[in-house]
Amino acid sequence: MILIIDGYNLMFFPDWQDQGRNLEEKRADLIRKVAQYQEQQKISKVILVFDGQPGVSPYERIISRQRMEIIYAIGEGKADEKIISLSEKFYGANIVTADRKIIQRTKKYNAKILSPAEFLHCLRSSKKEEKKYALSDDQGITIDEWLEIFELDAEIEIPDIMKQNPKRQIGTKK
Repeated sequence: MILIIDGYNLMFFPDWQDQGRNLEEKRADLIRKVAQYQEQQKISKVILVFDGQPGVSPYERIISRQRMEIIYAIGEGKADEKIISLSEKFYGANIVTADRKIIQRTKKYNAKILSPAEFLHCLRSSKKEEKKYALSDDQGITIDEWLEIFELDAEIEIPDIMKQNPKRQIGTKK
């Protein structure tokens, strides 16, 4: 799957909760969160497109190790045009934007549009799944909790030691 994100459109969406005091820190936070999502969802390629700043060559690319390409497009409307041209190149890509011009012009390339709200829902859902399975040794998980986590029936053979003390927690010495 190819995911193309209108960077500032997502970052300045009212429900986006960023970490950072300035634009650079906020952009870095967005990149970090998207990279985590990409890794969790096993997305083959993510392209983040931001409007660039003067002094940076057009469409400067920065490739990160997470199979993510970051493009800074120079000039007003250049990010929109770059996203549209990318949707042509990657026919059928998923595009995160609320920009009407981008939505309208990428339809002919069979782009699947996700609004920033829809994408945030996906991000939050993946974090809940990650937390559900993020267990450490010192948490002391009960057998019932393990059964629920791994969606197992209670009809499994329980060792005798556990039958004697059903409240005993795994990972703790009692």
